[in-house]
Amino acid sequence: MTTPLSRQLGIEVPVVQAPIGSAVTTDLVAAVGDAGGLGTLALTWVTAEEAVRRIREVRRSTPRPFAVNLVLDFPVDELLDACLAESVPVISTFWGDPSAVAGRVHSAGAVHLRTVGSVAEAEIVADIAALRPGACLVNVGRGSVVDEAVLARALDPGRVGFAALDVFETEPLPADSPLWGHERVLVSPHTAALDAAEDRLVAEPFAANATRPLDGHELINRVNTVEFS
Repeated sequence: MTTPLSRQLGIEVPVVQAPIGSAVTTDLVAAVGDAGGLGTLALTWVTAEEAVRRIREVRRSTPRPFAVNLVLDFPVDELLDACLAESVPVISTFWGDPSAVAGRVHSAGAVHLRTVGSVAEAEIVADIAALRPGACLVNVGRGSVVDEAVLARALDPGRVGFAALDVFETEPLPADSPLWGHERVLVSPHTAALDAAEDRLVAEPFAANATRPLDGHELINRVNTVEFS
């Protein structure tokens, strides 16, 4: 399943592994990459030396692209310098002010993948005119954080290169919305079915799928790209 997002990130399928803190290992990141997705190292709470060791360990395990995640509410300057010096292709950030690092990431030729956790955070990064041309916008938080009319106007000339949208100002997305059918937009159904076993039910098939392609098996629950587009 090739999309503009996967092409920009250099991956085969538009799947990004969450940087789940200490639960992430270099083996998991490499396995996700080998399966065609984007593995993500969580490096905020390690030293720069340890970050370099893990980055190089992933590179020894796979030639595929991967990301590192840094939480900007903590001191990460040395970590960011180390990651960029190691030519990590994707820098993922959360919390804090992304403007302090965005320029450094872009100047190094890396992709800045920003996660927002609130409307206030989204307002910091939602000024589309300030985005690098061709930037990807992913919204899986709240529909109200993105002005859809502005986004639609930014998509046509390519100011925003691709938008993956799971939530909208009005849900379901109105049938006359220009986002439906736009070649640079992926619309996905928003679901929030909470369950006490949710973490286990998500983690188990994800872990199983991470190695199935390496063993010559088809992925479990593979998306039908004809019906889901």
